Amino acid sequence: MPHDRSRPDVIRERGHEAAIDFNHVGAVVGALDLANRANEALTRVGSVIAATSSIAGDLAARAASMTTASTGLARNMGSVSSVVEENAAAAGQMRTTANALLEHAHGLRRVVSEFRVQGLWRACPQGGSGAHRLKHSRGGVAMSCPHCGTETTARFCPNCGAAVAPDARLAAPQPPVPGGQPPMRVVTTLPPADAKNWAMGTHLAALSGMFIPFANVIGPLVVWLIKKDESPLVDREGKESLNFQISMTIYLCVSALLVIVLIGLPLLFVIALLDLIFTIIAAVKTSNGEQYRYPLTIRFLK
Repeated sequence: MPHDRSRPDVIRERGHEAAIDFNHVGAVVGALDLANRANEALTRVGSVIAATSSIAGDLAARAASMTTASTGLARNMGSVSSVVEENAAAAGQMRTTANALLEHAHGLRRVVSEFRVQGLWRACPQGGSGAHRLKHSRGGVAMSCPHCGTETTARFCPNCGAAVAPDARLAAPQPPVPGGQPPMRVVTTLPPADAKNWAMGTHLAALSGMFIPFANVIGPLVVWLIKKDESPLVDREGKESLNFQISMTIYLCVSALLVIVLIGLPLLFVIALLDLIFTIIAAVKTSNGEQYRYPLTIRFLK
């Protein structure tokens, strides 16, 4: 019969078994805690992946919209380029026409000057006092304008544009001399009121450009070419109006090119508004007998 173990040994053995079971329980609890933490981490990773997918979808949608906008912008750039090319061609044709008109105008001015000189000398008796007075009036003797009283050595008043003649026989053609050639007609000049109206017309003619392309230059050019030899006032205001309208046309063409970078649209509006405002101011100033100098103007015609 086996020897019975003592009671302390039994207690010690059972305590040892209990410790082993306790360690097993602790290990199981630790494993469960680790499993819970892993589950939470997996949940967070899933939410991050979902958020990332949403952001990626949003970015893809925005990229698609930007691609569509780029395609539309490319089409608009193509249409703007075609419009600029058409405007450049029209500007070239207008420049050619303007040069031809200027050449004809210079030829007419030379012919008119020759007729004026010949008519004035034939209107005076040969060797008489009329020719003597004409010579001195050209030589710098100051005369008074019969309309405004301004003293000048020129044949036309620089203030009102009226003709200034030292003698009545020089201002009007004489009857034909018997047995000789009839005197040539002296070129007429505009009265001060008509000269002021035509000078104002050189500015107002530019408003036709609101309805007809490039008429803002063609209108003042036509008025200036027709009446510039009849009044220094019309000549001066016509050049001023032409310089301003040519400058504005250049600015508008440059703004049309800048439409590509989105700056041209506000510039086009501002330049067109300034053109309208300054044109009206110039017409009012000219109507009041004041000389007006346009701002932002390139002086092509002196």
